[in-house]
Amino acid sequence: MSKPSFIPDDLTPLQLRILSSCVIVPVFILSIYFGGIIFFIFMTTILFVSFDELSKMAEKSPTRNKDCALGSAYLAIGLGALFLLRLLPEDAVLLTLTLLFIIWACDTGAFFSGKIVGGKKLCPSISPGKTWAGLIGGVVAGAIVAYLCHNIFEIYNSVLGTVFIGVFVSIAGQVGDLLISKYKRYVGVKDTGTLIPGHGGILDRIDSLLLAAPIYLVLIIFLHEATSWQ
Repeated sequence: MSKPSFIPDDLTPLQLRILSSCVIVPVFILSIYFGGIIFFIFMTTILFVSFDELSKMAEKSPTRNKDCALGSAYLAIGLGALFLLRLLPEDAVLLTLTLLFIIWACDTGAFFSGKIVGGKKLCPSISPGKTWAGLIGGVVAGAIVAYLCHNIFEIYNSVLGTVFIGVFVSIAGQVGDLLISKYKRYVGVKDTGTLIPGHGGILDRIDSLLLAAPIYLVLIIFLHEATSWQ
């Protein structure tokens, strides 16, 4: 995967991922915080870039039109849920940021627990690097961050509901990651794009959110005992 010329060539893949994250994370957080037209432009950009990456991958598929149609619906539901989450009448910023924090914690926990513990592969035919230890570590990390957000932001009423949200959203995020990984393997590509050094494309970065966001939105609306809304 190519990277901009101003990035040193001697960076390890992990260092490159961390460097890119130092740019990506603030952009996500600030766009959510400011909301309005800034968030709209940000989400629109994400949607169009993601669709472009999907279309280019679908060109390698024998069922191109079907893949584009299903992929577009998947993108619309996932990103639409994230957009609606930011428009909620109460605690919209905190709820949206909490979703991101859970997903990022899950990804980080899965990466490091998988590297440190190793063990049995989760889905070797889809994503050879993922392990059951990584899955468990990611879910635990997501639940811990959900609990911390509950204590800091006071956006949920129930500790049990908070942990449930953290666990369920973390699992959904990892399943979403596997879905995109499965499609990448199906069409024979390593990354969905080359836009983000060390990460790949936009879809490689939002794959967990696409499935987790709709589930999170449903949970916080309908699990009244786990939210601050009545």
